[in-house]
Amino acid sequence: MTTGGDEVRRQFQRRLRSFVVRPFLANEVTQLATMRHRVEALAPKHFTEWDTKRSAGGRYDIEYLTAVGMAATCAGRLDYFTMSTHERVRALVQSGFLTPGDGTTLEDALALFTLVEHFIELQEMTHPGSEEKARRIEHVVAGALLSTGHGGANSRAALATAKTNVRGIFARTFG
Repeated sequence: MTTGGDEVRRQFQRRLRSFVVRPFLANEVTQLATMRHRVEALAPKHFTEWDTKRSAGGRYDIEYLTAVGMAATCAGRLDYFTMSTHERVRALVQSGFLTPGDGTTLEDALALFTLVEHFIELQEMTHPGSEEKARRIEHVVAGALLSTGHGGANSRAALATAKTNVRGIFARTFG
């Protein structure tokens, strides 16, 4: 049995995209933003500054932004389903959905979130379980920030700034 190769794959992706990827209607975008805010309520209340996914300005804001942006401006891309979030952000800058500055902000936030998530996974599953573990993560992340050229940035402050910047882009996009 032959699979047909790349041409058959591309044809299948084109057909699949016509069913799955289409620009969202205004009311659907509003519903997505409302859903995102509901997910936010699931973020832990204790050590919320370390929750890089569900809390305001976290990774989920970026995921919602890229889903709406890709559907609106990159419908012709056949690699949509295999793209990483970083690749989607870059594609949205190229399409004009995001400004280059917003793209850089989101890329920087993703890099910081990934760094923090790796350290947290070593300590707990979603956020530190104690103030001692939070201080340890803060110390290690601060060292990593220094080594990556972020100056003497306080890791909690860097997370807060990244989340504020992401939430600003999210709010501008979703109103």
